[in-house]
Amino acid sequence: MSPATQVKLLRVLQEREAIPVGGTEAIPVDVRVVAATTAISRTTSSAAASEPTSITASTSSNIHLPPLRDRREDIRYS
Repeated sequence: MSPATQVKLLRVLQEREAIPVGGTEAIPVDVRVVAATTAISRTTSSAAASEPTSITASTSSNIHLPPLRDRREDIRYS
């Protein structure tokens, strides 16, 4: 995600309002974001290094989820 998009997303998450495309007034939003990564790079570019990102500014929780190969019972067969 580009740094500019991260800044916009962070604003929506903090302010709990968004301006629709083509709109002029903000509307209230109630959303949660679930994101996953295997590695976090805090300096993906020089521009990103100077901007706050949603990754570093968000509240995070680590959830250990074993690979699907170790959870065969979670695979549905139809």
